[in-house]
Amino acid sequence: DIDDVAAQVASLHAHAAAAPPGSGLGSAVQVRAALQACLDGLRAGPNTPAEDEQLLALGLWAGHAYPALAPVFERRAASGRVREGHGDLHLGNVAREQGHALVFDGIEFNPAYRWIDVMSDVAFLAMDLQAQGLPGLAWRFIDAYLQHSGDHDGLRVLRFYAVYRALVRARVARLRAAQAGGEPRARALASAAHYLRVACTLARPGPRALLITHGLAGSGKSTLSQALVAWGGAVRVRADVERKRLAGLAPLASSRSLPGAGLYDAAMNVRTLAQLLAAARAALEGGWPVILDACFLRRADREAAAALATELGVPFVILADRKSTRLN
Repeated sequence: DIDDVAAQVASLHAHAAAAPPGSGLGSAVQVRAALQACLDGLRAGPNTPAEDEQLLALGLWAGHAYPALAPVFERRAASGRVREGHGDLHLGNVAREQGHALVFDGIEFNPAYRWIDVMSDVAFLAMDLQAQGLPGLAWRFIDAYLQHSGDHDGLRVLRFYAVYRALVRARVARLRAAQAGGEPRARALASAAHYLRVACTLARPGPRALLITHGLAGSGKSTLSQALVAWGGAVRVRADVERKRLAGLAPLASSRSLPGAGLYDAAMNVRTLAQLLAAARAALEGGWPVILDACFLRRADREAAAALATELGVPFVILADRKSTRLN
């Protein structure tokens, strides 16, 4: 189901219209104002002392994170990453119908809410999966979406949008509490407190690291990396997928290339490595651990990955299949 949702969201974004240049939609100013409006609305209370402290910490975090991200927001808007998306992509707006995922109830009443960076949609569903205690599915969703879209640059802003979306859910719950009484009000306030805690958790980046696989084709690298994505929470970049993307093919399409030829010739190997390292850089600079899923049989390729880890000051790990190959 998660893979199905990821494919549908990626398709929605791929076919959605991009915001016109100069429209201001998805601009850095607009993004910051939206998050600030959530913080201001929640600060109006009523809050517990712990919630006041959380909101203060989140305000300080946003003030620190925004200046560095503002140019990224603007660049992504200029490059067509702000599109007419869903706008309200939480789990309450996803269902299962006739064996397939159904995404519904996109925002239509306010253009500013639906003309957003595509990664804001992704962050919303990933955040809500984590909020429901399903971090493995959250990372599987991100992983599948990235395989379809190739938008690794969006990992630079994923955390900011995830925190924002948690604050949106907290504010919506507070508004519901203000309109209710008794048990419904208590549930709404509990929901708001929960999403506020989720926002604080997401604002704290975990340890970064660059991991690469090392082994012959068919040795189980992708199976291992998929398990690590769901278990530990990491961004995975697959050489097979990126190689096909460079050739204009879908992730699951057959390349019909023989070893050492076509998509696997020396020139394409160089381009694929560059693509992997660029994606890893974006993810690491966004504060995420990364797994590069490739054979990495050439020492020079492993050294290039190690050099990136050294440059960014993160640990470097080789996941080697010693049954099928050895480091050389």
